[in-house]
Amino acid sequence: MRLASLITLILISAYDLLSGQPPPENRLQREKWGQCKSGDPTQAIAACSELIGSGDLPEGTRGEAFEKRGLAYFRKGDYDRAIQDYTQAARLTPCDPNVFDRLGSAYWHKSDYDRTIENYDQALRLRPVDANALIGRGLAYWAEGDYDRAIRDYDEALRLKPDSADAFYNRGLAYASKGDSNRAIDDYSQALHLTPADTDALYHRGLAYAHTGDYVDAIQDYSHALNIKPTDANVLSVRGVAYTKEGDYDRAIQDFDQALRINPRLGFAFGKRSIVYARKGAYGRSISDWSRWLWLKYGFLGITIRLFILVLTIGLGFWLKWFRQEVDAQ
Repeated sequence: MRLASLITLILISAYDLLSGQPPPENRLQREKWGQCKSGDPTQAIAACSELIGSGDLPEGTRGEAFEKRGLAYFRKGDYDRAIQDYTQAARLTPCDPNVFDRLGSAYWHKSDYDRTIENYDQALRLRPVDANALIGRGLAYWAEGDYDRAIRDYDEALRLKPDSADAFYNRGLAYASKGDSNRAIDDYSQALHLTPADTDALYHRGLAYAHTGDYVDAIQDYSHALNIKPTDANVLSVRGVAYTKEGDYDRAIQDFDQALRINPRLGFAFGKRSIVYARKGAYGRSISDWSRWLWLKYGFLGITIRLFILVLTIGLGFWLKWFRQEVDAQ
């Protein structure tokens, strides 16, 4: 019986080895890796931390665990911890361009554009055909006001990846920032051809049309964006401006009203609605909106400025009246 049991145990062990099944502790580690790579940031952080703290991972694998935990922190919006983990991953796996891509993205979200560029530079040294790194670096150049360099990066990204909606959209932003609205419209149109439901591209193409004086097409783009995302107060506000330019004051007020219902602290909408009310002769409502715009923009200082202007206007009126009397008396 003992011999039979021993033979059975040997056969089972041999079967496990031949079948490629890991021993129990490796199966547990494999389960942790699955959780570490999970789309649930909380679960991923816990599992990756356990793997990192186990102390029995080779350097490269440990670097991957740091990268995955950094990604989980990034998804939670904790960019400082993401950067700490990505930095550890870069130290352990210095030849992995993905780590530097992720570092660049994290620094971008912290508005540290110099370090963003630095990390995308390193990613591109390791992988010169990285279109995403070129787009990310282009964004950082654009944020720093270096629009020509940004455009060169987007050009190269599109050479590598001609169907990149992100590259077209971001190059459109760069052209718009340079004041070249027509080229911006062309790029936004290419982006929308690839991703027709992109509300950001519709919004910015609408702005570009408005800058060229084409308010009809601007309104069409804003309306399309609002069909997809009806609660976007910013798009409602700029459509209100376009209706104002077209002389359709009632529709403009409707858009500003709706924008302010969604975001009661949207100073832009108060300021623009103030202008429309003034053009319609509703001066009381115009002054009320203007006052709210001043308060939202300047706070107490805004009210002080308003009172100063009011007193100055009244004083100037009295002075002009006195001056005319003096001239008439002579």
